[in-house]
Amino acid sequence: MNEAVRRRPYSLIVTDFMLEGIKTGLDVIRVVRGNPGRAAQTPILALSASDNASRRIEILRAGANDFVQKPVLPEAFEVRVRKLVTLADLFARLEAQHQMVKDMAQRNRLTGLFNRHRLEELTPELLAECRQSGKALSLVVIDLDHFKKINDSFGHGAGDQVLVAVASALRNSARPQDIPVRYGGEELLLVLPGVDLPLASLGAERLRAHIETLKPGGVPVTCSIGVATLKADENFEALFNRADAAVYQAKHLGRNQVIAHQ
Repeated sequence: MNEAVRRRPYSLIVTDFMLEGIKTGLDVIRVVRGNPGRAAQTPILALSASDNASRRIEILRAGANDFVQKPVLPEAFEVRVRKLVTLADLFARLEAQHQMVKDMAQRNRLTGLFNRHRLEELTPELLAECRQSGKALSLVVIDLDHFKKINDSFGHGAGDQVLVAVASALRNSARPQDIPVRYGGEELLLVLPGVDLPLASLGAERLRAHIETLKPGGVPVTCSIGVATLKADENFEALFNRADAAVYQAKHLGRNQVIAHQ
């Protein structure tokens, strides 16, 4: 039953106190309330033929939302079921709103990429997993070339359009486990767990070539990209500084290219 409750969202669970077998309605209630997340919030209507007050209190304390004594009047049963189904709908809407607020706090509003704050939350766990597994962790830093000139020549609306297009290209190139970030201004990042420097550089070059073909709103776009892979003794800040230094080297060498920092 526990697995069934986790896998399938129920609007309401109705249980009798007396059940066939060794389980009771109390066991059902405790199993439901012991689940993680939304499954534990599923409304529960308990039934019992007993009018024992202590049993009713025990059922409600275990987590039942309502209690109906048998024999049940159909009209009263319908009213209570409707109220609890409405409660379940309210829980679902509140959860959706909570998730939306959480996403807004973690993502850049313009591009939909994760923001810098969210990256800072994730990096300790990423570094720990990398060191525990012995797998590589690479960072790709993308800086749009002449972005100020784009804003000055075409307007900030066009600049926003460019950022959205490049962010979309970055997101589409990412695997589910990768972390695309708008770090600030025209600088975007892609964190690549389990990817070494040669593979990260190859992927960065494909991304650079794709961005060059975009021309959002007719605006030509290129980018300079720096790539680095985490060393055994460094933190994320040091990794970022090396990838960022590679970006500046790419710009110094003429822009629109990928430089890997060894």
